[in-house]
Amino acid sequence: MGADERQGAASGQPGEAPVFVVFRDASTAERLAASLRDFGLRTRHMINLDMFANAAAAAPPRAVVLDHALLGSEHQPVLPATPGATWRVPLVVVGRDPAMAHRLEAVRAGADAWFTRPFNPSVLARRLHQLTGNDGADAGNLLLVDDTGALASAAATLSTAGFNVEHLDTPLTLLQRLQTRCPDMLLVSGDLQAADSGELLQAVRHDSRYYGIPALVLTAGDKRRFDGLAASAGIDGVVGLPAPTDDLQAIVTSRLERVTRLQASARYLARRDPDSGLHSAAHLLAELRQALRAGGRDRRTAALIHIQAEPADARAARDPRMDRALTAAVSRRLQALLPSASVAARLDRHNYAALVFGHTAAELEQLTGQLLRTLEKQAPATAVAMGTAALGGTEDNAEAVLERARQAGAPGEPWGAGPAPADTDGDATGQWDQTLRHALDQGRLRLVYQPIASLAGNPTTLYEAFIRLLDEDGGDILPQEFLPAAHRLGMTGALDRWIVDRTLAVLASQQALGNHPTLFVKLFADTVADPRFPDWLQDRLGQHGVDGTQLVLQVPQNVAATRFTETTAMAQAVGALGCMLALEHYGARPDHNNLLQRLPLHYIKLSPALTGGIDADEAQRSRVQAVTSQARAADARTIAALVQDVSSLSFLWASGVDYIQGYFMQEPSDIFATDDSREAP
Repeated sequence: MGADERQGAASGQPGEAPVFVVFRDASTAERLAASLRDFGLRTRHMINLDMFANAAAAAPPRAVVLDHALLGSEHQPVLPATPGATWRVPLVVVGRDPAMAHRLEAVRAGADAWFTRPFNPSVLARRLHQLTGNDGADAGNLLLVDDTGALASAAATLSTAGFNVEHLDTPLTLLQRLQTRCPDMLLVSGDLQAADSGELLQAVRHDSRYYGIPALVLTAGDKRRFDGLAASAGIDGVVGLPAPTDDLQAIVTSRLERVTRLQASARYLARRDPDSGLHSAAHLLAELRQALRAGGRDRRTAALIHIQAEPADARAARDPRMDRALTAAVSRRLQALLPSASVAARLDRHNYAALVFGHTAAELEQLTGQLLRTLEKQAPATAVAMGTAALGGTEDNAEAVLERARQAGAPGEPWGAGPAPADTDGDATGQWDQTLRHALDQGRLRLVYQPIASLAGNPTTLYEAFIRLLDEDGGDILPQEFLPAAHRLGMTGALDRWIVDRTLAVLASQQALGNHPTLFVKLFADTVADPRFPDWLQDRLGQHGVDGTQLVLQVPQNVAATRFTETTAMAQAVGALGCMLALEHYGARPDHNNLLQRLPLHYIKLSPALTGGIDADEAQRSRVQAVTSQARAADARTIAALVQDVSSLSFLWASGVDYIQGYFMQEPSDIFATDDSREAP
C-alpha cells in the first residue's frame, strides 16, 4: 500500500480509501480493478482472504468486491468489524451462477449486492458509489412534530447519536415548514392535540413534493390504530414509546439508509438501464425530443444511430448467460467508442440507440463503420444491424425518428434502408411523399461518386454511385433521411431506376469524352425481385448507347441469401446484357462461401467485420486470405469497403485483397458532374 492510501484510510473518509477487489484468479482481479479505476475509484486487488484480512487490518477499504468462489462453507460474515474504520464497509459478491442458493450464501456472508458475471464494470462502479454514500445525500436532518412534549426524550436520544434534530410544536404549520426546508425524515407524535397524526400525514402526502419523505409515528398508545393508514398516510413505521435508545437509533438509521438508497436508485433508473449501465430508453427519448425542439445547427448536425445486436448463433440466443455476455460487451464498446457528448441507451434486450451531435455525413459514416466492425468482431459472436436517421428532417416526433433509424438498420438493404415499416408518422410520410415525387418528376436528385482504388497501383476506373436528394436551397439531403420514407411509400423501385438511368447517362457522357469508367450501383431488394427490371435495363442501355460491361449491379449478401431464386434470375438476365454482379457485406453471414460458388459474381465487397483490425490480428488476416483465395478461384475480385486509415493497406494487399474503398481516400463527390446536372428545375 502506498503512503497516500494509508493516509487516506487513516483520515476516516471512506471516499479516500481504495476498493479491495478479491478474486481467486489474479488476472481477473487485476482487470476488474483497472476497469473500476476508469470510473474514479481507487482500487487494490488480491487473490485470497488472508491477503485481504492483512490489508484490511492495516487500513480499512472503502468497499470489497469478492469472488463467490472464495466464500467458505461456514457461512460466516466475511467482513467482521474492521479495526480503524469509522464507516461500514460494503461487500459486493460476484459469481458466474446466479442461482438462489449462491445468492443466499452471499447474504449469509454479509453481502450488500450480488453481480452475475459477465457485467459492465460501469454498473458495478455505480453500485459501489451508491453503497459508499457518494450520492451527495445528507441523511441526518430529522423534523419532530410534537405539541405535547411526548418526543422530548426521543429528540435528546437522536441528537446525542449525531442526528440534526429540529422540533415543530405547531402541527398545523407543517406544510409551511416543509416549503422552507425539507427534512430527511419526519418523526410525528401519534398523540398530537392539534390534529390527528394520521390525517396530518395524509394531508402532507397530498402534495407530491413530499410523498417521498419517510415518516415514523411514535406513540405511547395503541400502535394498531395506525395500521390501516400505512398506505394512504405513507407511514413507514410505528414505534412504541418509550423506545430503547439503541432500538430507536437503529430504526431511524435503517429507514434513512433505505430511503436514501431508494431515492438514489430511482434517480439512477430514471436515466439508466440497470443491466448495461447505458441510458434508459425513456431518457434517450427525452433527449431526442429536446434535440428535435432545438433549431439551427444543433438539429442539423444531430443524428440517431440504431443498433440491433444479437448472438450470431441461434442456439446461443436461448442461453441467459449469452445474453448477459452480449449486453456487457455491447455496452462497454458503445461507452468506449461513442463521443462523450453522445447519449447511448439500451432500448430492450437486443436493441440500442445513440444520439450523436456535430458529425458531418463523412464523420457519421466513419463512426458507424467503426462501431459495426468492432461489434461484429467482439466475443461473443454478434450479428449486427445498424441504421441512422438524421434529425434535419421535418418530423418532430421522437418515436418516428427512432423508428426511422431502426428501419434504416434492417439487414441487407442498400444505404442501410430496410423494408417498408408501418407508418408511425403519417404527417411526415405525407410530406416525404410529395417531396420524393417532386424530386423524381423534376430531377431534384443527384449522384456522387467514390473511387474504388486498386491495391496493385493500377489507375482508378472503378467508382461507386451514391444518391443525394436536393432540398429547396440546393443542399443535400442524405439517404438516411429519405430512404425509409421511400420504402413506406413503395418508391424504391422508381428510385433505383432513376439512379441506374442517371448512371448510364454519365457513362454515355464519359464515353463521348473518351473515358470508360466502371460504375457500381446498389439495388434495393424490390428491384432484385422485379422480373421487369432486366428488360427495362436492356432498353435503357440501348437508348444511351452504353456497353453493359461498364455497369456493376451491387446486391447485399442478405438479399442474395434470402431471395436467392430472384437474385439468380436477375444475375443471369443482366449478365446476358454484359452487366456485372457484385455482392456486398460479404463474410457477414456463415453461408457466404455457398453464395460465391452458386452466383455468377465478378466482385465481392468484404464486410468490415472481416477486414477491420487486420493490421493487428493475425487470425483476421488468415480469414481474409481464405476468402480472397476462394474469390480468385471463382474468378471474382475482392474489395475492402469502409477502410478508415492507411495502416491496414499493406496487410490487405498481403492478404490478397484487390481493391479498397473508404472516406480516408476520398469522400463521395461530383467527379462526373456536368453543369446541367446541378441545376434545380
